[in-house]
Amino acid sequence: MCSVALNREGKNDVKGFINFFPGKNETAVKKIILQRGKKRPEQTILKSLIGLLPERVAGGILKICGINFDGKIKDITSRDMDLLCKTLADFEIAVTDTRGWNEAEFTAGGSNINEVKPGTLESKVIKDLYLCGEILDVDGPIGGYNLSWAWSSGWTAGKIL
Repeated sequence: MCSVALNREGKNDVKGFINFFPGKNETAVKKIILQRGKKRPEQTILKSLIGLLPERVAGGILKICGINFDGKIKDITSRDMDLLCKTLADFEIAVTDTRGWNEAEFTAGGSNINEVKPGTLESKVIKDLYLCGEILDVDGPIGGYNLSWAWSSGWTAGKIL
């Protein structure tokens, strides 16, 4: 499970932030990884992350950080450890484009509506995380209701920013 937040700094500047360890900061993530590393110091960095993250996600994060998958966890430099923990606790990704209107999809399910504050759509579980649109478990009959919910809930959550 991870938490995702979006931030808009300018008209066309949208960034997503992913915390692969919700509720934990870099220091807490580092402590978790170091504890695992002490138990199996000869394990590769990649293997030491499996169980905390799916293998493909762990491999992708290591690749983004430029960290050797096959290096032993006991040999990771403090610079690489800091970069890894920063990335796991606050991974930033630029939202540059969509696949267009014809590729847009709608789904059912999502986060429980009872877990957000009605007037702002702020999560009751994670402070300063606002949920809207399809990420919430709100369904309506066919006929544009999902789009209406997406736009109005997006406006409600977005006016806080």
